[in-house]
Amino acid sequence: MSFERQEEMKAVLYNVVGEPVRTKHLGWYVAHDPATSELLLKEVVEAVYPHPEYPDETYVERMESHKVLRCKEGSPEAAPLMLLMNAQSNIDLLRDALDF
Repeated sequence: MSFERQEEMKAVLYNVVGEPVRTKHLGWYVAHDPATSELLLKEVVEAVYPHPEYPDETYVERMESHKVLRCKEGSPEAAPLMLLMNAQSNIDLLRDALDF
């Protein structure tokens, strides 16, 4: 006889206020805005905030992204962003090809 354990996932929303206790850099992301022909460099971080109801006992973790740089496609600042954006695109293609 076998048993399957099924868990129900629930989401809880918290309105965190104030500055995070700590942040951890997770990565960079480049987005293209076709309407303005601009590239946006964003940093993705994991931010840890005190729990709004129990600030001394527990924390709330959130993934956040912050805009670091915005530049036009043809500008000199865009060259490294284009390289990063193309690398991200190739990783996505490889992930799709290998069914990750």
